[in-house]
Amino acid sequence: MIFSSFFSHDAEPVQLESQCVDIEQLLAQGDIQAAYTQAEALLQLALQAGEAYTIAKARFMLGNVYFFQQDYPAALTAYQHAKDLFSQLNEAHSIAVAWHQIGVVYTRMQDYEQAEQACHESLAIKNVHGDQADIASTLNQLGNIYSDSGKLEQAVVFYQQAADIYAQLGDNRYEGVTRSNTADSLIPLHRYDEARVELQRAIVCKQDGGHASEPWKTWNILSELEQAMNNPTAAHAAKQQAIHSYLAYRRDGNDNISGSPVPQFCSGTLRAIQENNAAVAEQELLNLPDQGYFNPVIAKLIALLRGERNPSLADDPELDFISAAELLLMLDALSV
Repeated sequence: MIFSSFFSHDAEPVQLESQCVDIEQLLAQGDIQAAYTQAEALLQLALQAGEAYTIAKARFMLGNVYFFQQDYPAALTAYQHAKDLFSQLNEAHSIAVAWHQIGVVYTRMQDYEQAEQACHESLAIKNVHGDQADIASTLNQLGNIYSDSGKLEQAVVFYQQAADIYAQLGDNRYEGVTRSNTADSLIPLHRYDEARVELQRAIVCKQDGGHASEPWKTWNILSELEQAMNNPTAAHAAKQQAIHSYLAYRRDGNDNISGSPVPQFCSGTLRAIQENNAAVAEQELLNLPDQGYFNPVIAKLIALLRGERNPSLADDPELDFISAAELLLMLDALSV
């Protein structure tokens, strides 16, 4: 869960709530510019009206937009301004939500000490004023912090606490997310049997959740587990499941929000082919500095520029599942 549960405010106008939902939907669809325009307009209206709560909520929504833009300093400033206004209004739940988001941003900035502190501030308030879903959200984020900072044993503890709460609530989607996270931290600890149990449960939890449950992430972690256990056939099968589910998500018209640059590489290559600029594009790719992790993708794009159209191009163990899916999506477009 990227964003913690939203705000509660007894006097909140319906129109304000509707506008915030619209902004959240635009972000979920990947239309970040439209979300920014709407959030900025909401803030200007709030400033003109001088309504403190609306100003605070509008600043929070701008923080969400900046977060999606990966402008983390701007997101941090927006969330902090929102938190300070909510504090003046004594809006305990909203203060906790803002602290949670500050923790998320610090995590992305790899400032794990500040991230941990912010999430513990959020958790302290939620333990008094929040519901169980709110608490689970921040427990999961603490797991993310410890996982990203290499404190895997601690990450497992917090993920499992969150998963247990979601299980009690009957929230299959987020139970599946947190159990996937648990497994992802268990694998480097060589606790393979425990990781498999978590993944099996995550797959069950996500099976009816559609794209929103991001099943590709769980299948990819299962592939990593099978690789770690030296089961190449099972690893390949799990990776194919990851590719299939992510490709279905993209074919349904959803934007890439993984942060991977591969879709941009693919769209540029597709455009070059369609505009008969394949030779120029190939030379540009050849002139790129070493791309490290993405070198296999570059090689496939060059093959496509040279006329290759066989879908087996994407079946390469050096490609991650997102890269393989994006190449297949590109081949879809080239076959039209």
